Amino acid sequence: MTEFYVGQIFEGEYPPEAAEWCNNRGDCHITELESSGDFRLFEIVENPQPDAAELNARAIDKIKSQLNELDLKSIRALRANEATYLEEYEAQAVALRQQLKELGVSDDSQLS
Repeated sequence: MTEFYVGQIFEGEYPPEAAEWCNNRGDCHITELESSGDFRLFEIVENPQPDAAELNARAIDKIKSQLNELDLKSIRALRANEATYLEEYEAQAVALRQQLKELGVSDDSQLS
């Protein structure tokens, strides 16, 4: 079996196993460097890492999604007259809103 590595360059074409290797790792991909007629170069390169702002935005999106799920659960609990669940969901929502504040979302108007 051929061993692959980040920075490896292929001329003409790259083996499908190299693409599979990249997909299995998840932190790199193959990009075409140069092409001229039949001459082509490909390289295994690292995927760009998200910066702090992107990681923060992802965390905020995840929390917002969790809050939306809690809203739906709360509506269902209201319909079923399940006060115990409502209290549990509200406690979870309060904790999630606190996490949002820690991530810099200062009020509910930014939750949409």
